[in-house]
Amino acid sequence: VFASSVFGFSHLIWFHSVGAEIFSLNNLFCATLLYWVVRFQRADTVNRARVAMEASFISGLSMCNQHTSALFIGPIGAWMFLSLLKVKAITTHQFIQTGVAFAVPLLWYLQLPLSAYVSGAPRTWGDQRILSGFITHVFRGEYGTFRLTAEDKLTVDTLRNIRLYAEDLVN
Repeated sequence: VFASSVFGFSHLIWFHSVGAEIFSLNNLFCATLLYWVVRFQRADTVNRARVAMEASFISGLSMCNQHTSALFIGPIGAWMFLSLLKVKAITTHQFIQTGVAFAVPLLWYLQLPLSAYVSGAPRTWGDQRILSGFITHVFRGEYGTFRLTAEDKLTVDTLRNIRLYAEDLVN
């Protein structure tokens, strides 16, 4: 509850939520996933696999929107899966269904090459009509795969950023 409250009432979250863009949608997906974490924790053993499958679907949607959500989805998904294994609350069939629930939203990526062929849209993220351009886009090759900045060198002062974040929480 504390972590979701800090997240939900953070000044930066509210600041970025007023515009319809990728980051506010990412915040929505992350907040929704937190809701499903609470549902998972409160669910009885029999229903936990179903709740995990629903959370997996939301995670797939989130991955279509913003790759940095993987930093959020990974630990949550691992925790849910290990929790289910610990009490033997998931079958192989349910595990496969959960994986499919994650993969189905990723099918949105298939519209990229189709759209590139039909509309001839500008190719600012690689030419999605060819496989290498599609892979460049999906893995953010032009921006920098798994980098949070467009800088070539990471010049982040971690302690300074933690201090600024703490100040933001207080203000």
